[in-house]
Amino acid sequence: MKQIILTIIFLISISSSSYAQKYLNLEFDKTPGKDKPARWYTAGSGYEVKVDTEVFYSNNSSLRIKGFTKTENSFGVATGTFPLKYALGKKIKFTGYIKTKNVKDGYAGLWMRVDGPSRKTLAFDNMNSRGVTGTTEWKKYEIDLDCDTSAININFGCLFDGTGSAWFDKLEVSLDGVMYADKKPDAIVPTNAELNWIKNNSIKLNTVEAGNGFDDLQGLKDLIGGAKIIGLGEATHGTHEIFKMKHRMVEFLANEMDFTVFAIEGNMPEAYKLNDYILNGNGDPKELIGGMYFWTWDTQEVLDMVEWMRQFNSSGKGKIFFTGFDMQTTSVASQIVQNFINRNDTSFAQECEIYFKTLNELNVYNVKQKRTDSSEAFVENMTGTILNRLIDNKNKYFETNPADTVEWVIQNARIVAQGSKRNPSRDKDMADNIEWILHSFPEGTKMVLWAHNYHISRAPGAMGDFLNKKFGKDYLPIGFSIGKGKYRAYEYSDNVNWVHTLNEPYPGSYEYYFHSTGLPYFILDLRKSDASVSESSFLKKPMDFRSIGAMAMDEQFDETPLTDYFDGIIYIDNTTNTISLRPHN
Repeated sequence: MKQIILTIIFLISISSSSYAQKYLNLEFDKTPGKDKPARWYTAGSGYEVKVDTEVFYSNNSSLRIKGFTKTENSFGVATGTFPLKYALGKKIKFTGYIKTKNVKDGYAGLWMRVDGPSRKTLAFDNMNSRGVTGTTEWKKYEIDLDCDTSAININFGCLFDGTGSAWFDKLEVSLDGVMYADKKPDAIVPTNAELNWIKNNSIKLNTVEAGNGFDDLQGLKDLIGGAKIIGLGEATHGTHEIFKMKHRMVEFLANEMDFTVFAIEGNMPEAYKLNDYILNGNGDPKELIGGMYFWTWDTQEVLDMVEWMRQFNSSGKGKIFFTGFDMQTTSVASQIVQNFINRNDTSFAQECEIYFKTLNELNVYNVKQKRTDSSEAFVENMTGTILNRLIDNKNKYFETNPADTVEWVIQNARIVAQGSKRNPSRDKDMADNIEWILHSFPEGTKMVLWAHNYHISRAPGAMGDFLNKKFGKDYLPIGFSIGKGKYRAYEYSDNVNWVHTLNEPYPGSYEYYFHSTGLPYFILDLRKSDASVSESSFLKKPMDFRSIGAMAMDEQFDETPLTDYFDGIIYIDNTTNTISLRPHN
C-alpha cells in the first residue's frame, strides 16, 4: 500500500517553560455545541470524523472516522499539535487503542510527524506497513519516534484511508518514559478589575469603515511609534469587518504616518500588476484582483481598498504602492524570467525554456501529478540553475538594461526557486521577499503588510518571527480577534458551503475576555500588560485564541501566548462574511 503523505495546515504553539502544559484533549471531549473533538483539526473528503459516545474504550467517548467511498489522495484524519518544548531531544512514544468494522481498500492507524527547518520531515510514522484492516476489537498500538533538537513542529493523530469505520480511544504520549499529563484547563472568567483594565487601556473605535476620519485612531501613533513595518493579521480569511478595518488602517497609515508601501499575502508578480492600476489607472482592477488566484482576496472589500488607493494616488496627497510577497504559483514569474532571457541571454534561452516546461509539468503544488524524489530534485536544481545564471551575469545585463529591471527579473527567478522547493519554507521565503520589497524603495520607506494572524505573528517559524529577527523593533505585528457572527471559508463537502458561523467565545479564551467588556470594537496595546499587575497579568498567560484559515473549521481556537506573538490586538465583536467578486464562490 502506498505511503500516505500528510499535508496539514498547522499553527505552531511554543511558549516559555513557565507556562502550564498545553491541553491536547487526548480523550476526545467535544467542541461545545458540536460533535467534533475539541482542539483537533479534522478533515477528509468522503469521510466523517466525529466524537462517538456509544462506542468507546474508556472515558465514555471515542473518535470515529467513517469512510464512505475510496478516493485517491483523500483520507480521514484528526490532527493535533504537540508542544515542542517538552519533546526536544527526547524519544516520543505515542499509543492508542483502535477498533475497526469492515475496513476495506485501506487501513486505520495512528500517525506522528516531526518537522525540522524548512518543514523537512525529520521523523515520520503513519503505520502504513502495519495498519488495521477488516473487523477488529479494541487493541493497543504504538509509534516510537526520536525528536531531534532541531525540530520546529510536531503533529500527531489518527487516520483512516479506506471504507468502513474505525474508532480511536485512550491516546497517550510519553517522553523518555514519562507520561505527558493532559490536564483540562480551568474555565477562567474575567474579573471586573481585568475588564476595567481593558477598557481603560484600549483605543475605542467609532467604526471599522474607512472614510470616517481619524479622530478615534490617534492613539495608534503611540502604539506604532517609529516602527517601519506594520503586520496586520486576520483571524479568518473571510471576515468583512476585518477587511474593512484593515482598509481603514491603511488609510490612516498613508494619511497620518507616511506609510507608502502595501504588501499582501499574494503571489508577487501577480500582485504587482495591480500597482500599475493604482499608480496610473491601467487595467481592470476587478480582473487584476482575480489574477491573484485566491478567493480570499477576490472580494468586494479588497476592491474597495484598491479603488481608494487609486483615488489617493490621484489626489496629490502622496503615493501608495501595491505589492505582494507570496510564491505559491510560479507560472507568471517564470514567464517574466523566460522573456528576459530570450532578449538578453539567447545562448541560454532554449535550455531555460526546457527547464520551465518541465517545471510546469511537474509543478510541486499540483497534488494530482505523480511525483518522485528524483523529479522533485531535478525541478529544484534547475530553478536554482536559472537563478544563479541571472545573478552571475547581472553585471552584463546592466549594460543594456536598467538596474531595477534586472533586479526584478532576478527576484522573479527567486520566486520560481522558492515555489519549487521539495521542502517549502514559505514563511521564511515570504519574509525574505518582504525584505527585498522594502530594499527596492528608498531608505526609510514604511510598509504595511496584509496576511493571516499566524503569518504576521512572532510564533516560532512564522513569517513575523523572521521579520522580527531581521528588523527588530522596526517590525510591529497587530493581530485581529473576533467574537461572534459569520465568516467565509471553503469547506470540503459534496455541496460546498461558503458561509459559516463562528463558535462563540468561552471561559478560558481571550475572546471571552474581550467580548465581556461590552465594547463593539477596540485596539489594545498588549505591551502595556504586566505579569506583576493582577489586572493585566491574564494577557501574559497562554489562553485559547481564535485562528481560522482558508478552510472552515469546527475547532476554531488554539492555545496562544498572545503577548509573545503580537504587540497589539484589534477586537471586533460581531462579524459578517466577506463578499465575493465571483458568483461561483
